[in-house]
Amino acid sequence: MADYKDLLFHLSASFINLSLDQVDAAINDALGTMGRFVDADRAYVFAHDLAAGATSNTHEWCGPGTSPQIHELQSIPLESVPDWVNPHARGEVIHIPDVNAMPAGPLRDLLASQEILSLISLPMMGKSGYQGFVGFDSVRQHRNYLDEEVRLLGLFANLLVSVEERRQAEQSIAESEERLRLALEAANQGLFDLDLMTGRAIVSPEYARMLGYDPGTFQESRDSWLSRIHPEDQAMVMGILEDYMQGRTPRFRVECRMQTRWSDWKWVLCLGRIQKWSPEGRPLRLLGTHTDITEQKQALERIHHLAYFDPVTHLPNRKLMLDRLRQNLVNSARYGRPGALMLLDLDQFKDFNVTQGHAAGDRLLREVAGRLMACVGEGDTVARLGGDEFVILIGAVEPEADSTPGIETLALRLLSSLRKPFTYRNQAGDASAHRDIHVSASLGVVLFKGQRLSAEELLKQADTAMYAAKSAGGDVLRFFDPRMQTQLTERINLERDLREAVDKGQLLALYQPQVDAAGRVMGAELLLRWHHPTRGFISPGQFIGLAEECGLILPIGEWVLDQAFARLASWASSPRFARLSLAVNVSALQFGLSGLVTHLLARASRTGAPLARLKLELTETLLLKDIEPSIARMKELRDHGIGIALDDFGTGYSSLTYLKRLPLDQIKIDQSFVRDMATNPSDAAIIRAIVTLAQSLEIAVIAEGVETTDQRDALRDIGCLMYQGYLYGKPLPIEAFENLALELGS
Repeated sequence: MADYKDLLFHLSASFINLSLDQVDAAINDALGTMGRFVDADRAYVFAHDLAAGATSNTHEWCGPGTSPQIHELQSIPLESVPDWVNPHARGEVIHIPDVNAMPAGPLRDLLASQEILSLISLPMMGKSGYQGFVGFDSVRQHRNYLDEEVRLLGLFANLLVSVEERRQAEQSIAESEERLRLALEAANQGLFDLDLMTGRAIVSPEYARMLGYDPGTFQESRDSWLSRIHPEDQAMVMGILEDYMQGRTPRFRVECRMQTRWSDWKWVLCLGRIQKWSPEGRPLRLLGTHTDITEQKQALERIHHLAYFDPVTHLPNRKLMLDRLRQNLVNSARYGRPGALMLLDLDQFKDFNVTQGHAAGDRLLREVAGRLMACVGEGDTVARLGGDEFVILIGAVEPEADSTPGIETLALRLLSSLRKPFTYRNQAGDASAHRDIHVSASLGVVLFKGQRLSAEELLKQADTAMYAAKSAGGDVLRFFDPRMQTQLTERINLERDLREAVDKGQLLALYQPQVDAAGRVMGAELLLRWHHPTRGFISPGQFIGLAEECGLILPIGEWVLDQAFARLASWASSPRFARLSLAVNVSALQFGLSGLVTHLLARASRTGAPLARLKLELTETLLLKDIEPSIARMKELRDHGIGIALDDFGTGYSSLTYLKRLPLDQIKIDQSFVRDMATNPSDAAIIRAIVTLAQSLEIAVIAEGVETTDQRDALRDIGCLMYQGYLYGKPLPIEAFENLALELGS
């Protein structure tokens, strides 16, 4: 055994400079070398998993003719071999010269089953205690190990412990490095180590990949690093670095844009710390990280955009507009600079949004925003408050004695830009579905110069002026006047009361008779009245426009239809009234609803009302706003027996081309012509032309506002044989109307 020291030296040297994936093969080779040296037939290592309470054969060498056992000896419970584990745990060697001489038991049976005659097993004791054991079996002959051999094998066991602990340490380091690499990659971080004396830098692979370069060829230096920084950021970055190097700041931290290999820009967070100083106190080495924060910056920009800009039009929103308005008011108060605030509201946008859908409404809003932007200067602000309201803030009005003319010119230009048709396209992009949409707006303007007003107060004044423009019919502008506030307050109160009227049943249905030339009642027009608790009866002319603007026209229209269908169903069950028809006015918004026809059919089915006795009265303005869909809707209604009347005929702008295409059952001559026909030949001529036109188109005619027998007789002579007006009866409650119908005959 004199050369066992050389053997151990050789074995120790074989483990030097091995990579982790070469260690297992080296252990197997070492087992073979030692097994042959001591003339064993099998050499092996068992490693314990103390947490699992099991041991497994991890390495094995077998001599010629000896069967491997490694695959059979896995996950053996430690508690099943206490005679083996306990002595080893005390650091004792187990030496069995003759297995057959062992006391009978499971351990002897296990060894005999492997044809083992003799063995020696040595504990592997490491820093953490008992880790496993290394063993040598003899199957060809009995073997009795000498003390010197036992010492040799003990040293070999210690060598294997050292190898395993070194491997575990290197594995831990490799895993830590891998975790660090993964963490850096996950955090988009790259490491750099900059030599401040030479300007050369060592960087991690992730540093190069972050900038789009191949880590294997990328080289970094102070100059190249600086050249990649955005020109607008370079002075800032160098200033912050210089402050840190001179000790004026505790750390180097800066966010800047860096150019990648593809010439785009990434936002990078650069953190650094001096790791080495010269004896004279000069910084020599800067170690730090680069973190890609591009996504965070983009997320912040998105958050900022959501907070301060409208998501539909991408214009400044209310919050940003108010911030800018407050700054303009501060400058105006401090320097006397004049400015103007305009509030613009699209007319009838709610109708368009409901009938055409929100997607079409959003497209229209974007086009409106573009036209408004094209009218103002670079320093002005166009913002969207929400819905169909836009604000235009003019902060650089020429400081003239009177700046009103210039602002009025701009305001008129804004309104004019919106009068040009907008092309509406359906979502499928079908060219045949393109049509022009006409839009107008109401514009309120308020001027400011040095006033001590809040932004909210000024916006309220512009809102007041805008409502004055809308009350004037829309498509006009109004400058703020303090008297407008009183009118607006009255309007707000009226809107509040109208909402309560719908909920509290203050609306009334009255019926005005429609009679033929013989004076017989042929039907009625259902007319709406509002019985206000303090103001008394309010006519539709005072609240229908308000209802359309504030969105109450639909629930009011539904209530009117409820009354109409209930009345027709009641008349249908009575022979005295079964032949009466009932005319109902329909708003533009209600007529444009896509489910109108289905809704009416369902009502008829539910109530039993005959659709043939229902007549819907539509205005020229309603029909001509969107002529093609209107014609299609009218035809669909007539297909189900519903009559269509054109109300207030002669007051709009119908052309003969359109009139002959409209599927009408009746034309209603406006009362303004009837009222003056006896004294104004022009009115009489217009009525005669209307009657002649209607007869040629086989459309019935009825005149409204008939109050005298002279008017009736003149109309009858012209050929108009249906009348409605105070001559036959004012709008009446249902009981009074039915009594009148029985009296006059129906």
